Amino acid sequence: TDMLELINLVAPRETSVLLLGESGTGKELAAKALHDASARAGKAMITVECAGLTETLFESELFGHVKGAFTGAVENRIGAAKAADGGTLFLDEICEMELNLQVKLLRFIQAGMIQRVGSAKAEPVDVRIVCATNRDPLREVAEGRFREDLYYRLNGAQLSLPPLRERADKLYVIRQVFSDVVSERGGSSAPRLRADAISALLAYAWPGNIRQLKNALAFALVTAESDEITVHDLPEQCLSQRITRTPAITAPESEATDCHLVTRLQQHQWNISAVARELGVSRPTVYRQMQRQGIVPPNKA
Repeated sequence: TDMLELINLVAPRETSVLLLGESGTGKELAAKALHDASARAGKAMITVECAGLTETLFESELFGHVKGAFTGAVENRIGAAKAADGGTLFLDEICEMELNLQVKLLRFIQAGMIQRVGSAKAEPVDVRIVCATNRDPLREVAEGRFREDLYYRLNGAQLSLPPLRERADKLYVIRQVFSDVVSERGGSSAPRLRADAISALLAYAWPGNIRQLKNALAFALVTAESDEITVHDLPEQCLSQRITRTPAITAPESEATDCHLVTRLQQHQWNISAVARELGVSRPTVYRQMQRQGIVPPNKA
């Protein structure tokens, strides 16, 4: 089971999710995928960086404040929890949170109520909690740096994100990150990753994980001489440090992810086996690409 399949299994549930993984493995990307595949996708996903938060900053960031509540509170502020009402609250690097703040977070999760700093009024909030850490949370609990009761509250489901080089859904991650980089760049044109570039990206070992991938794709967008990204547009290191084993997903599957998948399905009267044979991939691969692109056969629409 690849990471995307696990995410799709967990996403429809209302349980909280704890994402584990080394730095740069795309925990926020996974949180976004969980949100997008859930019934809460129509609402916001709000991120709170837990590292370095003081008590006042934490309460203001998470719960909001009213004008004049403290020095610098020059206007009313809606906190992250209220902004994410009906959606997902993503707490990044949760194990960096101080113990006294963990108590406040636990009370909020148990009560489902917030109280803005400087306000006497409590308000109900409905959010799904998704957390992430690059530490071992059980070790943090054992050594007294993280509350055990909070850990079990947050650990409704636990997903461990492997390094990018070991991910079975590497192609999906590459395309998702590329889409994000293109969106951040802006502009009316929609560049395309050519098959030779995809093959090189799949073969590279990615010691810097998704963070390095994002930088490499941003570099390629700048250096490309057309709206088609080729292997020659990639940073030099992407052509050198290769993984020794065969990538879990090979370049032919990339053809199943392009904008012609619907056309090919229509040409074959939605015969998945026929489309898979033409693309040189497995039937599950075609099904996964249909799911990722939201393609539904006419008789199931």
